[in-house]
Amino acid sequence: MSTRDPLVWAEEFCRIFQGKTIGGPVVQGDVDEGAMVTWFANAMQVALDLHNQEVDEAEPELDLIEMTPIEEADEEPPTLEEKFKEGFDEGR
Repeated sequence: MSTRDPLVWAEEFCRIFQGKTIGGPVVQGDVDEGAMVTWFANAMQVALDLHNQEVDEAEPELDLIEMTPIEEADEEPPTLEEKFKEGFDEGR
């Protein structure tokens, strides 16, 4: 299924496993859809967090003003006042 909606995943899971035992002790009745929504939402969030962590570790931290990697910057970035004055002077 190409969706990130945990409700859709939980509904499909419950449809497939309707009346069947899922691990552990024998469970009587239907699979709890609310519990499955929670389970799928948590699993999806963990996957997203791990992906974002891997991306953050792979990309260098950027100076958002200069858009250059911070560890490669030769000197201290200009202060906001210096950037303002530079922009003001350029506009004259």
